[in-house]
Amino acid sequence: MAKASTKIDDAWQKVSDRTGLLQKIKEAGCCFITAKELQRFSDEHQARLMAKMDFDHQRPRLFKDNKLNILPLKRGDYVVFEDPDNVCYYDLPNFYEKGQPTAFSPKKDLRALDTLQKQVCSTEQDALRLAFLSSLLQTFCTTEELFETKSGRFGSNKFELKLPGCGKLIEVDQSQIEVDQIYESNDAVVLVEAKIGFHKDFHVRQLFYPFCWIRQQTKKRIVPILLCYSNGEFQLTEFAIGEQFHNIQHIRQDYFVIDEYVVARGDLSVLTKLVGTAEEDLSVPFPQADDMDKVVDVVRLAQRGITDPDRLVEMFGFVRRQASYYRDAARYLGLIDARGKLTKYGGRLLSERYRVNRTEMILKRLLMRPAIREAMLLLESRKFDAESIAVKDLAAIIDRHRPGEFTQNTLERRAYTIRNWLRWLVANCDFGLAIK
Repeated sequence: MAKASTKIDDAWQKVSDRTGLLQKIKEAGCCFITAKELQRFSDEHQARLMAKMDFDHQRPRLFKDNKLNILPLKRGDYVVFEDPDNVCYYDLPNFYEKGQPTAFSPKKDLRALDTLQKQVCSTEQDALRLAFLSSLLQTFCTTEELFETKSGRFGSNKFELKLPGCGKLIEVDQSQIEVDQIYESNDAVVLVEAKIGFHKDFHVRQLFYPFCWIRQQTKKRIVPILLCYSNGEFQLTEFAIGEQFHNIQHIRQDYFVIDEYVVARGDLSVLTKLVGTAEEDLSVPFPQADDMDKVVDVVRLAQRGITDPDRLVEMFGFVRRQASYYRDAARYLGLIDARGKLTKYGGRLLSERYRVNRTEMILKRLLMRPAIREAMLLLESRKFDAESIAVKDLAAIIDRHRPGEFTQNTLERRAYTIRNWLRWLVANCDFGLAIK
């Protein structure tokens, strides 16, 4: 079944119909268009929002169907072009299969900093500040000392890039760049793009444009870093960037937790005796939110009063329907109520400073849900090898507890979510240790 079109889908279709966009691209390989034209031909949609496609799934239907992408050239000028291999987006390693993070001990005693957010960071700047003050960033980049030198929005310098597909050479000059932070040491410049949540891909422009600006300022080595943060865990990815726009490759990627244990205790033989089950609540949608850490992040935002789907889309970069999926998953676990407000248990979860304590609480909460409990017992019988569990087996479990609710295709989609939750448990729990 075709997915319903979004407002951005409709806006771009209007622009295409009224400007002959596709025909121009077919003839020349690209089409130059201004922000004023985008706004006028889309019936007054904001050009900035129409061009904001930080992740591949944010591309409008017109772009996906015709293998197109867009880049800013100057303030208010854009180019839409053929990108048959979709090189504008870099596919990141699958974070669902990442394994256990590394425990990092800060070089400074952060307990003395009363105003530093040390529990669950809810903004990119909070996460970046914690990584910097703990020296995690310096250690990952192999630099002794870093100084903050530039951040925020500023105009790019002049540089040329070759468009994918048509190969046309275009000039970028004074395009707006937004940088989370640039650091500098005696021998290196570190460029950091920060994100809340782990992602499948990101737009190369977010590192390439500021990289070009830095390259004209210094002869020092440049270290481009993508820093992602979710539920107390850092994902740091270092890239090598070449001369051309599409010449980008990740060198290494590591996961860290700061100043705490890596895994929670989780002896299921003990837990199943301690934790009872509640009845499956058929009034709450069965989970379809694959990333458990992001569920916790959504609960943290609910604590700040951020529950509107559009705000969640803006902060996490996912499509709008996923905002509902993650809110529903948090509700399924009893962390928020139907209005999106924190429950007592959700408040207790967020009051825990350490990630391992939150993991133990989620583990117990999962055991209370009959379908998830049965899936966890199946995991135990497979010696905690989540990859050995077939999707059809998990689909059968869901169908037993929610009979007749889903088609087979929908059952399998829900089963993929549960398998990713099982992967999360394996990565974050030592099932050979007793739990309190």
